[in-house]
Amino acid sequence: MNSDFICLGIITSPHGIKGHVKIKTFTENPQNFTSYGKLTDGITTYEINIIQIVSKNTIIAKINNITS
Repeated sequence: MNSDFICLGIITSPHGIKGHVKIKTFTENPQNFTSYGKLTDGITTYEINIIQIVSKNTIIAKINNITS
């Protein structure tokens, strides 16, 4: 992994059938996960929208352009 990146969270599983995913966040407040703007894995840039905050460190999110 490139040392210029900070890991804000990991996708732990799919959620439902609309392309939503469950993400374990490493931010202090899960709402801060999207405050960093578009996110990248070093190859592709993603825009993420929080659908639901499940717990202190877990969110359900929609990654734009992913539908299934």
